[in-house]
Amino acid sequence: MKRLALAALALAAGCERPPEPPPRPPAGVSPGMALQEPDFQRTLKATGARFVVISVFAADCGPCLTESLQLMGRREDWRKQGVEILGLGMGRSPDDVRRFLKQTGDRVAFPLYFAPWFAERQEVEGTPTLFIYSAAGERLFRADGMDSGDL
Repeated sequence: MKRLALAALALAAGCERPPEPPPRPPAGVSPGMALQEPDFQRTLKATGARFVVISVFAADCGPCLTESLQLMGRREDWRKQGVEILGLGMGRSPDDVRRFLKQTGDRVAFPLYFAPWFAERQEVEGTPTLFIYSAAGERLFRADGMDSGDL
């Protein structure tokens, strides 16, 4: 996770800093809402961030649970630097995403979508897997099987 944190901050630091955005209301995404492939790029832009960390998770993945809670601990600092977080579940149904949120004690406030197509397209073989995308949809970084203690 240290690599992810360093990559996110390096990307944010290397870009001209825009004016501070107005505070965003919490995402109006119901946990488990399906994110279809054609809507992916629009969703990245809708975050209002310059970079988006994407956490690919499975409902029955203990390290994914730990990592999501650690990402929450970084979220506010990252948002100030133009980095937002999205969770993409690769389970069998949207209920798997809702079950994952319940396992966190409802402590994950970033949007959690049901998007198994993403894991397939990116050839994700295990979770957790993290990506950094630009708001324009360009994949900038990938980390497979992150050690959640490194965040």
